[in-house]
Amino acid sequence: MGRIVASIAILLSLARFGSAAPDPQRIVVVEARRGNILQIGTGYIVDPVHVLTAAHVVRGGTSIVVRHSHCSVNASTCHSDGSTDVAYLHVPPHSVPAVRFVRPLPGQCADIAVLYRVGQPEVPARYTGRRIVRTCKQLFWVVGRVRQGDSGAAVVLPGGSVAGVVWGVSGGLSAAAPAGPPT
Repeated sequence: MGRIVASIAILLSLARFGSAAPDPQRIVVVEARRGNILQIGTGYIVDPVHVLTAAHVVRGGTSIVVRHSHCSVNASTCHSDGSTDVAYLHVPPHSVPAVRFVRPLPGQCADIAVLYRVGQPEVPARYTGRRIVRTCKQLFWVVGRVRQGDSGAAVVLPGGSVAGVVWGVSGGLSAAAPAGPPT
C-alpha cells in the first residue's frame, strides 16, 4: 500500500512539474590528470564547443580528456569558478544545439545526468524524479545521494533545461551550484 501511495505521489509531481529529460548523448566522463593522480568526474555537453562540469574535478589538471562512448578528445578549461564549483571545458566542435539554462525552484522535479561505469561501454543513466528541496543564491539541494565520480553531473529540469552542476553530498542531499551559459 505504501508503494502505491508513493507511486501516485511521484506521478502527481511529474504531472505538476513535467518530466526531466537529460539527453544521454550529452553525458560524458571528464578525466583530469595531476601528476600521478587521475581525477574522474561527469560532464554535460551544453553547446557545440563546451562541456559543463564541477571545477574541483579539473582543478590543477595538466591534462584533461573528455570521453563519450568509444571517443576521447582533449579539452581545456575555459572557465572555472572555485566559489560556485562550476567549470566549462572547451572541446573540438561537434553538432549539438545549445541547451537552455534556468534557475531551479523548490519542489521542482529534476534528473541528475550521470553514467553507469560498471563494465564497458559506459551506459548513460540518470537519477530520475528527484525533487529540488531548497534553493538559495549560490546553491540548491536535490533529494538523493550521488556516487563518487558523479561530481560535475548536470541537474536537468523538465524540457531538458539545465539548472546547475552537482558537486557534493550533504546530509542525504545532493548539493548543486546553479550554472548559466558559458561566457
